Amino acid sequence: MQDELTQKLNTIVGAALRGLVESGASDEALGRFAASHRQTVSQILGLQPQEAREPDLVSVVEMAVRRVLGVAQTPGQSAAPTVVRRTVTVGGKRTTVSLNKAVVDELIQKVPKPRQLLDSLAAGTPPDASNRSSWLETRLRAYLTTLAAAPPPADQAH
Repeated sequence: MQDELTQKLNTIVGAALRGLVESGASDEALGRFAASHRQTVSQILGLQPQEAREPDLVSVVEMAVRRVLGVAQTPGQSAAPTVVRRTVTVGGKRTTVSLNKAVVDELIQKVPKPRQLLDSLAAGTPPDASNRSSWLETRLRAYLTTLAAAPPPADQAH
């Protein structure tokens, strides 16, 4: 019964809006009418007016970002971290940098002493680097690319 009344409500309000549009009513007048007329007809039909709820903008943005990034995630489930934080020394001061997890994982797999390399590259960070994390990650990627392109040592060729 409720669905039938809701369908009638939609039909009545839709027909009224069509009449207004065809008469050349302004957008403002249409908006005002749609907001008030639906409530009026709903009361005449004896329907409980549904409270207009504002959307949760945070969840809307999160859902859009997940869709863009292709991350399927259910509520309550946390995604695997894509960034890892490492403490290094830059310019004689200890600081934390954020690095892409895939780059750090590759570094750990391919470099015999990854921590030593990370510390060495971090120590060479220029003092005027505006983003130490980005600067360091760029150097790590370059190192890994060079390492992959280099021929294997003579004793490992066969």
